[in-house]
Amino acid sequence: MNRLILFELEKIFRKKIVYVTLAIFGVILAFMMYSWIFGSEWAVTPEGEWLYGTEAAAYNEEISLRYQGPLTDGKVQEILKEFPRLDGATTGDVSNHVYYPIGTLFAESDGTWNGKTVSQVFPDFKEPPQLGMSTRWESFLYSMLYMVMLAGIVLIIMISPIFSEEYSSGMDALILTSRYGKHRCAAAKITASFLFALVFVTAILGLGFLAFCAGRGTVGWDGDIQLSELMLYSKIPY
Repeated sequence: MNRLILFELEKIFRKKIVYVTLAIFGVILAFMMYSWIFGSEWAVTPEGEWLYGTEAAAYNEEISLRYQGPLTDGKVQEILKEFPRLDGATTGDVSNHVYYPIGTLFAESDGTWNGKTVSQVFPDFKEPPQLGMSTRWESFLYSMLYMVMLAGIVLIIMISPIFSEEYSSGMDALILTSRYGKHRCAAAKITASFLFALVFVTAILGLGFLAFCAGRGTVGWDGDIQLSELMLYSKIPY
């Protein structure tokens, strides 16, 4: 059975289209990683100055480390006071990795406190959520979501030789009339397909994680994902 599985895996790498697909996917993965790691971070100071890239990353990290730790009602008031909205500014007009989620959850349209406490906003938390560099986790999860979805298309192209080669060569009739053709052969194809898909997706996630660690470091990554820039995971109750 193991030899059959290895034989089916070898079929994947016999087609030139597999290498072409891998090369195209690699370019897209590299572009996506570079964009989300080095190009997506931004911030807006209370004075209205826009910051991008490494400058924004340093600004966000300094503020996040200053306020990192459990989110308390006192800390909410302190953050809202430090980053006031002037001249009709909105949450997006005054923004950094700390203020944006706090302003979205705890501020009125004019930037004043909306009267909600931390326990009211996060009723399912036994302890207050942790402020930190949560946006970097969010960027990693968001970018990997798209890469894994794209990987599904790539897997269809790469795994297809396992199921189609015998039919295109006319060997299917001989295999299906053999003693184990309908059972072991089919099981080997399915097993090989799942193994390849598992290794492929694991490699994508591993490369993405290592790229984020290398590009952004791990400082402040113990923050809770609910308090992040895009607020994609703000409703998760744990």
